[in-house]
Amino acid sequence: MIQENNQMTVRDVSLDNKLDRNCDFNLVEHKFMTNPCTPPIGEDEINVIRINAPEIVYFDADPSTIEYLDERNLTFYLCGNCAFSAGIKTTLGIEDHFTYAMIYTASDINRSISYSGQFPIRGSRMPKPAELKSNVSLPSDLIIGERFNPNLAEVFQLPPVETEYFIHVSLGPYKSNILKVAVKQKIE
Repeated sequence: MIQENNQMTVRDVSLDNKLDRNCDFNLVEHKFMTNPCTPPIGEDEINVIRINAPEIVYFDADPSTIEYLDERNLTFYLCGNCAFSAGIKTTLGIEDHFTYAMIYTASDINRSISYSGQFPIRGSRMPKPAELKSNVSLPSDLIIGERFNPNLAEVFQLPPVETEYFIHVSLGPYKSNILKVAVKQKIE
């Protein structure tokens, strides 16, 4: 963490040249597939979560007419990638995909309020991993990778206000990089 002008700025310097925060997040077509905005993970990295999100997202609603933002008035895709050893499932007691056990957090920088939630399971659920269906355990040193692209408007009930958030994802003791995202009202 770097402090600038008495405000905290969060940066993961190792990712500075790898994340394309200006990619077209409108190209996200599936909640569990790689897309142009998926953050990279090195072949030798394990037990890691990486996220990418636009620097600014816009909501399309009159704040006086709604209580909170949702997928009807805000598209706020977070694109993620993770790689964990299969043994982590046993250690953390996870019986499904890593994606469904992760906690998504958005901390409002201006109002000191945090929101958290899990991946929304509505219709587009991934099939359970094969090792859970057949009761066959995988070698603990096997690396399992998953991609995830939730619309954070489905994860959180964010208020219809212009503000900035620090967002991250965690799974037990494992935390992603932290990104700063501004939420603004669309003006036509």
